[in-house]
Amino acid sequence: MEVIFSSHTAYRLQYHIVWVCKYRRRILKPGVRDYLHKVLLGLLRSMPGVELEMIGFDGD
Repeated sequence: MEVIFSSHTAYRLQYHIVWVCKYRRRILKPGVRDYLHKVLLGLLRSMPGVELEMIGFDGD
């Protein structure tokens, strides 16, 4: 991830995003995890300047 410089600033944005299923339902089965992984990677590839450092799924 690169540092972005402006006239009076330098910054590097990083986000940690956590999704929680409503009512803690067990929906993240192996097939759903694979699908989400594929969709997220495809979405991020279409965004210039955005990098994915890590993606992980915990058990429900």
